[in-house]
Amino acid sequence: MRDDNVTLPWREDVAIKVDYSKRDDRHYKMSSEKLLASGLWLPQQRIEDAIDANFQFFADGGIDDPTRDIWYNNRRMAREMQL
Repeated sequence: MRDDNVTLPWREDVAIKVDYSKRDDRHYKMSSEKLLASGLWLPQQRIEDAIDANFQFFADGGIDDPTRDIWYNNRRMAREMQL
């Protein structure tokens, strides 16, 4: 098992811990070339901007207690179903 800290090229101040034991071998690669070329849809922001927005949300305390059951659907559903 290998654990590494990764930094994003545009956010070297943030280290992300990667746990390779949780690897998911499925892949969801897709090309959006045709969609972009059609002009029917264009992204509103870059993926880097979305990642930065998420970092900022959590840094600003956007979720007061991330361990609450409401953030874990499986816990909530188990409680609802009385499992």
